[in-house]
Amino acid sequence: MWRALFYFVQVAILVALAVWLTDNPGKVEINWLGYRIETYFGVLMLVGVVAVLALALVYRLLRGVLVAPGAFLTRRQYRRREDGYRALALGMAAASAGDREEARRLARRADSLLQDPELTRLLSAQAATLNGDPVAARRYLDALVENEETAFLGLTGLMRQAMADGDDVALLGLAERAHKIRPDSAFVVDTLFRLQTQAARWDEAQATLFDAVRRKVKSEAQAIGYRATIFTARAMEAEAAGRISEASDLADKALGTDDGFVPAAVISANTLERDGKGRRAIRLLEEFWPRAPHPDVVEAYLKQWPLEAPLDRLKRIQHLTAKNAGEIESRIALAGAALEAKLWGEARRNLTGLPDAEVTVRVCRLMARLEQDEHADAAAARVWLDRADTAAPDKAWTCGTCGAVAPEWSALCGNCEAFDTVSWKQPPRVSVLPSLPAMGTVVDAEISDEPAEVDTVDDAPDPESPVEERQAS
Repeated sequence: MWRALFYFVQVAILVALAVWLTDNPGKVEINWLGYRIETYFGVLMLVGVVAVLALALVYRLLRGVLVAPGAFLTRRQYRRREDGYRALALGMAAASAGDREEARRLARRADSLLQDPELTRLLSAQAATLNGDPVAARRYLDALVENEETAFLGLTGLMRQAMADGDDVALLGLAERAHKIRPDSAFVVDTLFRLQTQAARWDEAQATLFDAVRRKVKSEAQAIGYRATIFTARAMEAEAAGRISEASDLADKALGTDDGFVPAAVISANTLERDGKGRRAIRLLEEFWPRAPHPDVVEAYLKQWPLEAPLDRLKRIQHLTAKNAGEIESRIALAGAALEAKLWGEARRNLTGLPDAEVTVRVCRLMARLEQDEHADAAAARVWLDRADTAAPDKAWTCGTCGAVAPEWSALCGNCEAFDTVSWKQPPRVSVLPSLPAMGTVVDAEISDEPAEVDTVDDAPDPESPVEERQAS
């Protein structure tokens, strides 16, 4: 509507101008070089407009002729760049799909069309990698690193090469350089944090984790467990080096992050005891037990009274477990202390009536010891030891990645070196294939679940041993 209105306004102005010129034709006289021209003013204006339009048309024709070669070359270059970018994109897709021949062909085409090595080096490096030429790939990636705009792409490519080669030393240096350029890259942060933790560079790992949370690369929920583990690992190192006050502070920070983290509570109690603050250590463990009952807590608790008689130690355990005496760890701790004190009835009361799922290897061994010590009944003891062979395994410090079992907690798995994967849980059972029959004999072989260790009555280990308590069946 507005366009139509504007059009009518223009027409009205032109009509009004024509009418005004008709009513006021005027007269123009030109004398030039002996020539005399007389005309009306309106006619002169019309001739002027036509002359201007004719000149403009001639100018455009001349300009078109003059710039035609340049315009042709520009359009040709534009088409080449379009074809080059298309080849570059298709080449990246081919590299991602693992089509090495197509990736190499498209890399060459993109390089010839674009004639810009900064754009095609990454594709060329990927194509060289797919074709089994790591030297050429490294050469392309090194060239990318030298350019400020493509340095990050080159570094990440070199990082992947170092990962494939298993060169963690070179990978760590590359990750540190890439992190300075792009600290918000999840790939770089995860790689750097993994390498720092595997190298036990706890201060640097903690700084990386803090920055990752601040930049929202990692969530606060992810960071809580990592923080508790790092604080505890640092506390263990400080305690081993004799820096008791520092170890105590770090253990307290770990508990402040995760108030149910057993290793931190044990270290905190040990450092308080060594610092002459035994009462605080006792109170800490008594408050901690209802949150996370654990054999290590019992061990740290009894260390406060190393010379007490067995009956007094039983009373200590009863006081420690008073708030959750029916919990399985409480009952096992009470039964073990009662056996030491030769209170057979107390031991039997805590060991009987358990659900089948809670009758673990430790319970079976304690029952075998009870039958042997109370009644000298070797046959009954043997029954319980036989049952231990198929009983549910006891919880142990188990790696969630590789399933390895360790006697003590550590921030890194001793088998696969994974960080923050060791937790207190039942280890996986081991399926053992029975011996094959002699040649020519046909039997039905079945796979049976067997514990990793089988004890006899004569050499049954002490069920109250701290290491034995943490071992998987």
